Parts: sequence; structure tokens; C-alpha cells
Amino acid sequence: MNELQSRPVVVMNFSGIYRWEPFALDKRLTHIDCSDISGTDGYCTREAAQKITKRISKLGPEGIHFIDNGNYHYVTKLWTNMIHEPFRLILFDHHTDMQPSKIPGLLSCGSWVREMLIHNKNLREVLVLGTPAGAERKATQEWGNRVLFDDEELIHRHQIRAPKDAGRLPVYVSIDKDVLSTKDAETNWDQGKVTLAELKTILGDIFSRERVIGLDVCGEYDLGHSLFEEKQAADIDSHANETILKEAVM
Repeated sequence: MNELQSRPVVVMNFSGIYRWEPFALDKRLTHIDCSDISGTDGYCTREAAQKITKRISKLGPEGIHFIDNGNYHYVTKLWTNMIHEPFRLILFDHHTDMQPSKIPGLLSCGSWVREMLIHNKNLREVLVLGTPAGAERKATQEWGNRVLFDDEELIHRHQIRAPKDAGRLPVYVSIDKDVLSTKDAETNWDQGKVTLAELKTILGDIFSRERVIGLDVCGEYDLGHSLFEEKQAADIDSHANETILKEAVM
């Protein structure tokens, strides 16, 4: 059921971090440079969203997309805008990303899931994996059974609840590596406790039972630290990205 093997692997450069990550140096990858687009860091202006959409539109939502650090997680919304059939979003994240934007009218890294739930008519359900216990309370009050949560404690106990109708809808998978422990990833946000091995196991289960339209990954380290710190973090993140990539194309 995994259709990703024959799809493109895309690396989207906003911050420049991927030049430090060995996995991204593979010449078979498709690189899209977005570093020249203003109005993208944390918040995305309408003009920036239009420019990003134009650059990815020829590829479509299918494939594997690496979308830089967590400040750019809203790019998932732009990829999934191109899905023209009912689908389920499976999100691995330490945060819900369902808050109203602090700047009205601007899409943000903390509001993009909310915006999808409001505006994407093809999005039927969101399954969030790896948040801290209790993070679901506010979200489920607002969205009811359209949003389901399996927190990080359930993951540790191997009690992930597959949807009863697994396989009925195709899925798009989005991974923010801040769901992972600091042993397995270095990000620019506070992080959870899921291990890379646990993430890999869950991804294997998803690929075995679901039709996966596409997958994206964010959660890189941000630049602006010492060269030693950046190189060390880049090696850790590159290993995590390569592990996810290999699981997706098996």
C-alpha cells in the first residue's frame, strides 16, 4: 500500500540548515530553494504562500518532503491543499499546532492544523501522535471527533489505537521531529520523549495498512549557534531524516 517508493524526495531550503546534513547531499533528491522568499519564518504572508505554492505545484502532494525547521511546519498545509480527494492527516508532533494565529490573517507554524480543519474540505480527520498527556483537552472540545490523540505515554506502552476504519481513507503523514527525544533529534522547539525506534515502528505499521499519499518532515536545528553545535545537531538530525526516509521507501 506504500506508494512512496516511486515518488520524488524533495528538500525545501528556507534556513540553509540542509547544507550541513549529509542525507541532503544525495544528488537524487529534488531541491527547492525558498530562501529568497520573505515573510516565511514562523508566520507566512499570503504573498509568500503563493510563491511557495507556485514552486511546489508541479510536483503535487505525492512524495516525501523535507521542509526545514519547525518554524515552517505550515508548509504541510500548502502541500495538502493539492490533495483532491477525502483524506486523513496523521501528525507526529509535540504540539497540537491548532492555536489561532497570534497575527490575524497570517498562517503560522502554530495555527496551520486549525486552518486546515476550517478551510480544507477534503480533510476528514486528524490523528495526532506523541503530544504530552492532556494536550488534547482543548482541541477535542473544539473539534470533537474530527481530531484524535494518542499521547507519548501511549506510544511508550505500545498502545497506539489504529482508526477503526484504517484504510478507508488515504492519509498524508506529517512529522515534526520535536516529537522525538533530544537523544534522537535536535530542534528549535521544546521536545517530547518518543524514541526514533518507536517512530520507525509506528511508521512501518502505517505504511503496511494505509495508502499514503505523501509525507513531510520538519524539525531541523536552527542556525545561529556555534559551528560545533550546528555540526553536531546536523549529524543527529540527518540520521533521523535518513531513518525516516528509508522506512518510507522500503
